[in-house]
Amino acid sequence: MSTRYRLKWEEDGVTRHPSESMHDWHETPEEAAKNPPGHPWLIEERTFPTQPLTTSSETVLVNEEYGYRNWLWRTPFNETELRQFWSQLPSIPPIHNLPGEKELVVVGPGDTIWGGGENPFVYLTPHPPLWACHLHVDDDSSLTAPDESAPLLHAGFVKEDLENLIRVATEAQ
Repeated sequence: MSTRYRLKWEEDGVTRHPSESMHDWHETPEEAAKNPPGHPWLIEERTFPTQPLTTSSETVLVNEEYGYRNWLWRTPFNETELRQFWSQLPSIPPIHNLPGEKELVVVGPGDTIWGGGENPFVYLTPHPPLWACHLHVDDDSSLTAPDESAPLLHAGFVKEDLENLIRVATEAQ
């Protein structure tokens, strides 16, 4: 079980919260009270079930810029195969076309990963840590291994030459 805290207040006989989403829940009462509304408020406490984030292969926390969603991508790959798969992609596919299982999740304060949709639970921090992926377009997508800072780029990554773009823009004027 994992206890979390959020702000609440009464307005017109209805209990309100800052955004009515999982992003409102914090690990401590102090964190929850950082940005109080301009009227009387209280701290709500709730205990959520927890679930281990089990992985039988490399698992990636994907930040998908289309729709601003987060996913757990449980790949069918080991580390070497994942690196090879990603580095050989000619273009970035939609999340649903990536091989393996995908689960829509919410990433909240303190990098808490929430699963379960309508019946939320907190994923326990996995060991080893997750891979990270930013998924968008060919020149704005990358995959980063745990404990590495340099992202792995795919074969179709387009890297524009900024000086060339400035030169072309200047000539066009």
